[in-house]
Parts: sequence; structure tokens; C-alpha cells
Amino acid sequence: MCEQCTTKAEMVVENVVPGFHLMVATQGSEHWKQGWYGLVEQNDPSFVFEGPLFQDPTHGWSDDAINAMSDEAQTGLERFHNRVEEFEDALETDPMTGYRLVSACMQAGYLPREDGSVQYWLMHLMATKVAALPPAA
Repeated sequence: MCEQCTTKAEMVVENVVPGFHLMVATQGSEHWKQGWYGLVEQNDPSFVFEGPLFQDPTHGWSDDAINAMSDEAQTGLERFHNRVEEFEDALETDPMTGYRLVSACMQAGYLPREDGSVQYWLMHLMATKVAALPPAA
């Protein structure tokens, strides 16, 4: 049985990047814990990771603004970095799956030379798209 069926996964954002759907497990399995997210291409998640998703609190800031950030902003940035480090571990995969994910991110607007590490860009994108969803009824 596929992991989506086993975990009764629910769609969070369809095509969060082209070809990858952001889903959440509503029941746990050996490979996909309840409440964890998955980036799913077909039946089984290609990547599974714990939430929550965080937006980059310094997205769009200048270097001067980042250097002058408040202690509160610094705390938010540290939380974001810590979450991304955990997310980075979940992105370890075979070369072809990694290529498909990075290619999908580039199709969605990721520019490696400008945006830096893909895991930071993707975490921010997913969190932004989830935050933009209408409240559940």
C-alpha cells in the first residue's frame, strides 16, 4: 500500500513546486510520522520532514537591515535557521530525485546564485504558500 494511503495524507499545497505536492500525514507510519510533511511526486513521499514551516524573517532585507536587526528578529532568524538545518537533513536523497527537486525549484523561481542554498529558499516558499492559504472551515 502506498504511504499516502497508509498515513491518510492530506494535500496542503498542490504543486508547491512543479511536480511536488506538499502533504501532511494524518496518521503515522514507520516512514512518515503523523503531523509531518511530505513532498510527494506520486504515491510515496520523496522527502519527509517535521514541521512547523517557517518563513525567513529577513526575506527581502538589505545587508544593513540584517546587521541592525533587533534581538527579537535575531531570535526569529535563529529559529528559521534551526528548522532549515533539520529540513536539510530530510533532503538527502539519490541524485535523480535531488535533480528533479532542484529543477522544480528553479522552474518556480529559485536562482541559485542569488538565492543561496535551496533548502532555505524552499522552506521560505513552502511557509509562505501555507500562510497564504484560506483558513480551514
